[in-house]
Amino acid sequence: MRRVLLALAVGALVVSTASTAPAIVIIIDDGPAGSPNTTDITWTPTSGAPDWNYRPESGSSAKPNSYNDTGSRFAYYDGHDGHTKTATYTPMIPREGLWRVSMWWPAYNWTENALVRLTHTGGTSDFRIDQGENSGQWNTVGYFDFAAGTGGSLMLSSEGALAGSSETGPVADAVRFDFAGGLLQAVDAKASSTIGGTRTPDRAIKGVGMSDANGDGIPDTHAASDYGNNYSWLSGTGDTTGWFAVDLGEGHELFQMELYNFNATGTNTTRGVRFADLYVSMLEDPGMSTLTPDFSDTAVWRLVAPDVEFTEAPGTSGYNTPDLLDLGGVWGRWLAVDIKQNWGYTSFVGISEIQLFGVRLPEPSTLVLAALGLLGMLFWRRRDGRR
Repeated sequence: MRRVLLALAVGALVVSTASTAPAIVIIIDDGPAGSPNTTDITWTPTSGAPDWNYRPESGSSAKPNSYNDTGSRFAYYDGHDGHTKTATYTPMIPREGLWRVSMWWPAYNWTENALVRLTHTGGTSDFRIDQGENSGQWNTVGYFDFAAGTGGSLMLSSEGALAGSSETGPVADAVRFDFAGGLLQAVDAKASSTIGGTRTPDRAIKGVGMSDANGDGIPDTHAASDYGNNYSWLSGTGDTTGWFAVDLGEGHELFQMELYNFNATGTNTTRGVRFADLYVSMLEDPGMSTLTPDFSDTAVWRLVAPDVEFTEAPGTSGYNTPDLLDLGGVWGRWLAVDIKQNWGYTSFVGISEIQLFGVRLPEPSTLVLAALGLLGMLFWRRRDGRR
């Protein structure tokens, strides 16, 4: 017992040196018995006709881009008679907080009007999802707060989905829940250079030009302007491979980053980032006061994602497909994008918005107090044992 207490105390004292916690991801697939998470899904109802049609994700009935095509299944509804069928995914949520909910479906002439109903801590939220596009990938429905346990769910329904159309569906394949912790508010941003004016680094962390299109409380759509004016950071002339860093003010457990690339009209989107390395640092000033960070210094910076390729922004005001990076629960105060190449513009590089999701770490004083408490318990136990 003495060794256990001592280990816990030492662990509490040095916990700030730890760097990564496992990402929390739940994928619920509608596969056969024995497949992961199969007990977390319920298909209802099973009576009446026509019913959901189950299809293997391999063989003659397969559709392209289905999830887990090595033996799982998807199901769809092909009735146009007004019947309503539902498929409900119920995850076992291990940690209270904000979760990103995504859906996956195979390619086909599915309905553009599938009803998705999310039950979460704040109540229920209904969405109409176009399943005729974006097959073979995770499509974000939104961010929602869930309590620990099985109180939350995603229900896919055929209600109103096929009226007046020749489409098929909706189709249920797989649903994913990623723990995000919460949308973090950055306190500052630094960059290798800036053109100044209305395109300074702080423009890319303050939600300028962002709107909440799906009503989940998270800004998710970025507007466009001719040259990124007001809405973006832009480097100084000749700086096409610089860096951009976000300061959260204190240490956080980081789970996700969303990057909206330089969203300007015409060919100006080629100013956006194409290739970059991502780094984190827990230091208060990892060379930022002098704008001289040394990303090769492993005592200061940790490489968390090398050679990331970002997509070029669309140059429209409906920009809602940012690059999403899984940070895996890494600990950091600063997150830096070390840019290797832009999308071809010869003079500048820029970013429109960076969103970080995570959980604030405990204060160092709290950790020290916890360690002292454990050491005190150890001392008292030894003292008591000598009586």
